[in-house]
Amino acid sequence: MKMRKTAAGACALALMGVLGGWAGAAGTAVNAHAPAASAPSVSAHVWEEVSRTWGTLPVDARHDGVWHNIPGLSGFALDTAASERETARRHDGALHLVWRTLPPKRRLGDLSPDVIYRGPAQEKSVALMVNVSWGDAYVPRMLEVLRSAHVKATFFVDGAFAKKFPDLVRAMARDGHAVESHGFGHPDFRRLSDAKLAAQLDETNRVLAGITGKVPRLIAPPAGSYDARLAPLAHSRRMYAILWTADTVDWKNPPADVIVQRVQRGAEPGALILLHPTAPTAEALPDVIRWLEGHGYRLKTVEDVIDERPAVTPPTTLANETFHRA
Repeated sequence: MKMRKTAAGACALALMGVLGGWAGAAGTAVNAHAPAASAPSVSAHVWEEVSRTWGTLPVDARHDGVWHNIPGLSGFALDTAASERETARRHDGALHLVWRTLPPKRRLGDLSPDVIYRGPAQEKSVALMVNVSWGDAYVPRMLEVLRSAHVKATFFVDGAFAKKFPDLVRAMARDGHAVESHGFGHPDFRRLSDAKLAAQLDETNRVLAGITGKVPRLIAPPAGSYDARLAPLAHSRRMYAILWTADTVDWKNPPADVIVQRVQRGAEPGALILLHPTAPTAEALPDVIRWLEGHGYRLKTVEDVIDERPAVTPPTTLANETFHRA
């Protein structure tokens, strides 16, 4: 995913006054053509400002009466001692930052099994989820759009579709998208016997793992139909049952601009946005991504949500010509 301006970047403007220079984005390297500089002498105040600007507190997972299980979110704390050592070791005039990941005290795995409709609202991010039981003609265009935008999505693939179009599933995985389960043959999970419901997970996992080399970790029930058996059954297979926060209802083939409007109405921090591979969805997807990113949303996968991974990491380098005066 391309690095784009964030709220932390705006906070960096305030930090500039303390540092007397400029702050680079996450992972920004120091200018290789800049003259060598002695290791900066950095005051405790500067370290405090860096920590306050980019450090984040973890968010605990929780059960909600409406949204069921909501995953947590890891935070970041500046390791000042390690940052001081790394800055001195590099000896290039820049500030080199070492961050520690702060996991939630209560993680998703600590909650009793239940379905998941959304991620935590404390981060301005959304995840695009694409349920695929048909629409092979439009998957390549959607992959092209996502590739051009440097966005990763989560494709929940029907096992029957995967057996018929294995090359499309390989293309999803090759592009770095998550490939997860959408059951097999699009039945109503509520009407299945226990044995047949279990087979829905096991058979689709076998098919998808045979194509991608990875066993699915998530199951999105067809048409969102499930009962109390699904989450515990998924949990017994080290899986999570996934629903959605915002539904574009694009399977009814509305005009592309209607799909964009539905995304706009449904977008909120932590939302899982449901799409399908239809002609108007493929047409709308570039505008959907532009609107989301233009309004400050970071796009992540549903796996990122489940694993409680933030969409943005703090910067590892701050380049400044006046650290020795700080």
